[in-house]
Parts: sequence; C-alpha cells; structure tokens
Amino acid sequence: TLFSSYEKEKLPMPQVIEGENFIKCILPRKTFIGKFSNDEEQMILNLFELTNEIAISDVMKILKMSRATAGRRLAKLISKGSLIQIGDGKTTKYRKKKK
Repeated sequence: TLFSSYEKEKLPMPQVIEGENFIKCILPRKTFIGKFSNDEEQMILNLFELTNEIAISDVMKILKMSRATAGRRLAKLISKGSLIQIGDGKTTKYRKKKK
C-alpha cells in the first residue's frame, strides 16, 4: 500500500484530511536541498580562487541565483565559519576566512 511504501522509505507518513465536501491527501517527498545547497556553497567558495572579495551581486550574476538564495548560501557559509562579512547594506563584501 501507499503507507507501507512510505514506511519502507523512512519518509513522513501521508496525511489524509477529510472535510465536509473534500478529501485532501498530503504526500511528503524526499528532498535533495541539502546536496544542492552544499554544491552551491562550494561554487561560492570557488569564486575566491579569482578574487579576495565578493559581493552578493557577484554571486547572483556568476552563479545565476536569486538575491534571496545567494543571501541564504552566504549566511550559511558565514555561520559555518568559512566566510566573513565586511560592512553592511549595499557595500557588503565577503571574504574567505583564513585558516
């Protein structure tokens, strides 16, 4: 059955919601965001082979990502200790943290 397939794959169980005139079934799916975000983070780090500083606009243009996605990836790299942020607002730049 559907439920045993989800259990076998260790996915969250589907939800069945019954309303007065409807039945809603929510089928969770596997996500691969972790792998993609790690690849994108590595691509950002690779940009530092070309220059010492980058701006969010560089990440957006070179890697063809939205401002929101670029910002999330840069923030994650900062929290991991891979990058440091220099400045605020429009003049914000990012540098690779020295080991």
